[in-house]
Amino acid sequence: MSIGETLAQARHRAGLSVAQVSEQTRIRPLIIRGIEADDYSASGGDFYARGNIRDIAEVVGADPGPLIEEYGRAYRGGGPVSATSLDELLERSQPQWHRRPGFMLVFGVAAVLIALAFVVPGTVRRLRRGLPVRRPV
Repeated sequence: MSIGETLAQARHRAGLSVAQVSEQTRIRPLIIRGIEADDYSASGGDFYARGNIRDIAEVVGADPGPLIEEYGRAYRGGGPVSATSLDELLERSQPQWHRRPGFMLVFGVAAVLIALAFVVPGTVRRLRRGLPVRRPV
């Protein structure tokens, strides 16, 4: 017997309508009907489908454990789940120029040259006119 059939039979045995289950679980009737027909597309993904199965099963008096395990075997994607550490994510998210110290050196030299390009011509003009050179206080 499928997950949906098990839940539908348990709901009938409990004497509950789809609307009553919906009211108690806060799951839309459309989703409950879909799950009872083994259509999980309206659930919004595996995480929500498992939660909906659990909630419905608890309300109708069915054991949610075996139903969720069966869902996992039948519908969950195969293959290992990969985990990425926070350090790896942070390292990947940094812009590439942070990883090259040579870039910072070039950037620093360029900044100094640009600053000098604005300061030196003013100082040279003041010296030619015989005006005192401004000194930082």
